Amino acid sequence: MIGSEFLSFAVGDLTILQGVGTMPTLCSIVLSYQCPRESCMSNGKIRQPLSAAQQEIMELVWKRPGVTVVEILESLNSHRRRKKVARNTVQTLMARMEEKGWLKHRVVGRTYVYTATCSKKASIGSSVKSLMNSAFGGSAEQLVNALLEDHCLSSGEADRIREMIDVAEQKSMGLKG
Repeated sequence: MIGSEFLSFAVGDLTILQGVGTMPTLCSIVLSYQCPRESCMSNGKIRQPLSAAQQEIMELVWKRPGVTVVEILESLNSHRRRKKVARNTVQTLMARMEEKGWLKHRVVGRTYVYTATCSKKASIGSSVKSLMNSAFGGSAEQLVNALLEDHCLSSGEADRIREMIDVAEQKSMGLKG
């Protein structure tokens, strides 16, 4: 995959392959998803998970909305040292991603131009919420606790997480008041 900012895990039938950078980033996603602003649902259901290859394509679409199969192909192949990806492979992957509800296209001349159907942040939030519901009974506290048990925080990370908690509490109080 492109970059090293990915977390991959499975819970039951749900496979999650999403970019999460650092522990504070993941905690921010957990905290912000308590009061979601944008949904990443397809027909009221969380989208089918993406394969590793589809996730790599999705990352490129999020970086450059309005891309073509050829642009994705060139970008993918510019990062590969060994076997190059075929155009038909990329086209098939993107068509399947559209069937799963991750992409949509518009036709410009004879070319399909693809865009994401939801933002990366909403996608990650939906995946984390699904994990939180299925593995932790809907408890953000249990999810964060599980993350913290296996991760030693630096003082900087701990400070950023505390700030996120404060912001999340303020937002929550603003919604109640």
